[in-house]
Amino acid sequence: MTLKKIKIFFIKAALLFSVAFTYSQSNALKKLELQIKNQDFEQAKIINEKINTKKFNAFELAQYNYLLAIINVQENKDDLAFNHYIESKKLFKSIDSVDKVAKINIEIVSLLLAINRNKVDYKKFLKEYNDYAEQKKDPKILTEFYIQIGKSFYDTIPKTALDYFKKAEKENLKTNDEITQVRILQNIGATFSHDR
Repeated sequence: MTLKKIKIFFIKAALLFSVAFTYSQSNALKKLELQIKNQDFEQAKIINEKINTKKFNAFELAQYNYLLAIINVQENKDDLAFNHYIESKKLFKSIDSVDKVAKINIEIVSLLLAINRNKVDYKKFLKEYNDYAEQKKDPKILTEFYIQIGKSFYDTIPKTALDYFKKAEKENLKTNDEITQVRILQNIGATFSHDR
């Protein structure tokens, strides 16, 4: 074998290895996503330990951070979840994934509202989601917006919270989503019982 053929052989082998490694990491990311979807967080953590993000493209890295945020929410590691949401949002924004950025914004709002003595202002994330919701004019998106804004007034101004839950209910009627309807009614009931 000549020196030139040996060099070509090693270049092809390195390229093949690189492609195989990248494919296996993308496959691991899909497995991680599946375990989270199935709510098997223990298995998700095991898969996560084997992931090497160095070969991820921007979308994969954004998705990876998003999935880590979900795992951390489940483990009540709110600071880590928040940081992963912010990183994911930044990366999705860089690739113009507007729908994903909006979804992350509403999940950040939900996370921040659930944290006692939270110091981070959720309103900027809610405003970004509101802008997105108004642009989309999608009843599901508007329903989620009204639910989250209602939750933000739950403790401070129950009457305003109820007004937003009613708006959510009105938008949700356009979708026939029974599970969301139950969530809305639970929030209305909780607001009434809290207001007493």
